[in-house]
Amino acid sequence: MDKEKFHLEYPVSFRCESSDTIVFVACPRGGRYGDVRKTLAGLLQCPFGTINIAPTEADASGAQRVNTTAIPFKDADLVPEQLYGTIVEAHILHLNSDGLWVRC
Repeated sequence: MDKEKFHLEYPVSFRCESSDTIVFVACPRGGRYGDVRKTLAGLLQCPFGTINIAPTEADASGAQRVNTTAIPFKDADLVPEQLYGTIVEAHILHLNSDGLWVRC
């Protein structure tokens, strides 16, 4: 697929980051946050139910707090068209033993 056609079919990318990993995931036109999550799980070779993504939120110092809980994107929600043509920053979450999504 040539570059221009790729950008038409995959108009938004997610920069998924954790304390030791950065992965870029392309999202198709009309894609859902769950599609990004599935692709990320495949790229990281993690079971789908143990990994998620949330909006990047920094504390007052600008740092991400590892092992703090976060509210993930809803899998069924469409990625808004106004995000097309951009790189969306997201934080990788893992499911902890208490069943909460935490930043890693």
